[in-house]
Amino acid sequence: MTAYDNTEIEQAAKDIASNNLHYSDRYLLECYVGGKKLISLNDITIQKSQPIGTVDLEIFIKGESVLNYSGDGVILSTPTGSTGYALSMGDLLLNQL
Repeated sequence: MTAYDNTEIEQAAKDIASNNLHYSDRYLLECYVGGKKLISLNDITIQKSQPIGTVDLEIFIKGESVLNYSGDGVILSTPTGSTGYALSMGDLLLNQL
C-alpha cells in the first residue's frame, strides 16, 4: 500500500532517501493450523481438503470464540484485505471486537 502511483517513482525514491515517509498501522491476522502459526496482512482462507463433505471450524478473536461454522470453508479479512471476497461469496463479515 503506497501513496505513490507509477508516475511518481522518482519522488518516491527521493522521499525514501530523505526518510520523508509516513506509515500507518495495519491489522494482521494470526491463524494456527496444526500447531503452525500463520500471519497475514490481507486475508486467510480456510477450506476443506476433500471435494465431498464439510469442514467444522471454530473462529476465535482475541481468545474469544465468536463463531462455530460448518461448510466448505471461510475467508477472514482485515480492513486492508480483500473484504470483497467474502461479500461476493455471500459470507458474513465479523466486526472487530
